[in-house]
This record gives sequence, structure tokens and C-alpha cells, in this order.
Amino acid sequence: MVIEGSPLLPFLVDAADRKIVLEWLLDLLLYLPPLASAPHEPPAGLSRAAAKRVCGKLADHEVRGELLAAKKRAALRLLDASTDDGAILFGPAESMAHWVVAACDGDSGVERIADGALRKRQEANLDEPSLIDSLLSLVLGAQPTRSTASESDPVHGRTAASTAVRLRAIGLLCRSVGAANRFPGTIQAIFHSVFGSETTPKLQLAGLQLGYWTVQHCSTPLLVAAGAHLLAGMLKACASITT
Repeated sequence: MVIEGSPLLPFLVDAADRKIVLEWLLDLLLYLPPLASAPHEPPAGLSRAAAKRVCGKLADHEVRGELLAAKKRAALRLLDASTDDGAILFGPAESMAHWVVAACDGDSGVERIADGALRKRQEANLDEPSLIDSLLSLVLGAQPTRSTASESDPVHGRTAASTAVRLRAIGLLCRSVGAANRFPGTIQAIFHSVFGSETTPKLQLAGLQLGYWTVQHCSTPLLVAAGAHLLAGMLKACASITT
């Protein structure tokens, strides 16, 4: 997709505006219709406020099927767009988390587009701190940044993403030396994957793989500071998995 005209769309020039656009696109890609068994639970990776923002004036049960898939495909076209002078709108550091989420979508068209985009970005620099943090947020979710956070806070009650998304995110983190040195986020991701209340055997194994990668590639001062705690946790996890 090539966007003609100015080198950059006006609403993507200002850093604050750009951040808002990227956050909304990620929320849209994370959005799934509510389950009949849990109609008031926000989709994995979202808060109630974020889910409501994605739906806009529509009821949450109305945003589904082809309507939702078309919105997601449009979001991916924007994320993959370039200007008429060949400049890309969003670099991998900004959009990798979006492609990871979309590659796990239930719609085959959305999934296929995202898989192709991820293949094109295989050589992306996975050591970018902002990229690492975006992947960690998929694994961990996000908590309110202050005790007075309310339902209007866009990160209030935001959970971890789905199991499939977390597995994809951890797979990329296990290729990043920067992630091995991104403390405490990576340590939190390891223990959340291994011991979290909603973990699965696949997530536990992925968490252990991330722990092994971290031990191999983190700097000596970090390993000295966290190594004993990490080793004890990994041994405990290995024992529980094998018994």
C-alpha cells in the first residue's frame, strides 16, 4: 500500500498522536467478541475501557465476523503502508507487536497477511528497547500506573494477551540479546509464563526457554543479581513439569 501526497500523514507526525494511533490499532487487533459464558469479560490483552473504545457506538456483540475482520485488515494495510517516496510509515520497533497479535487471529485472512509481514521482518533489530517492551507487555499485560486509576484509564485491568500471542512474543524475545538484559521485565515474563495462574504446559516450556536464553546472554552483573532466584524458579518449574 502506497500513500500518495505528503511524506507522512498529518496525524502521524506528532509523537503523541502517533502513539495514540498505534495503541488503538493494537487494541483493535487484540479485540475479540465476548464469549457467551463471560459476556462482561474484556478480551485477553485489553481492559474494559480499551474494548469499549474499539467498539465505539456499537455494542460489543455487534463487532464480530466480517465487520471485525475488515477493520483488522484495514489496520494491517495502514501498518504496512509506505509513502509515495518509499518511506515506511511504521518501523518494526513500532509495529512488531501488532503483527504478532494479528498472526494469531482467528480470521484466516488477517492471519495470512500478518504471517507474510512477519516473514518480511525476519531481519528486524529485536534489540530495540521499545520493541522488547511491547512484546513484554503482551506477555505480562499492564497494570494502572497509579493507585487512583479508574475505569477510564486506558490500561486499567489490562490482562496478558492470549496464550497463542504470548507464545509468539516469547519466541521473538528468545532471539533478542537486548531482552536477556531487559530487567526486571524479562524476569517477570519468565515467572509469569511458568507460574502464572493461567499458564499452560506450552507457556511453561516457553518461559523456561526464555529463562535459559536470559542466563546465556544477560550481562554478568545482572546474572549475579538475579541468577540464584532465577535458577531456583526454573528448577522448581522443571520438577513440577516432570512429575
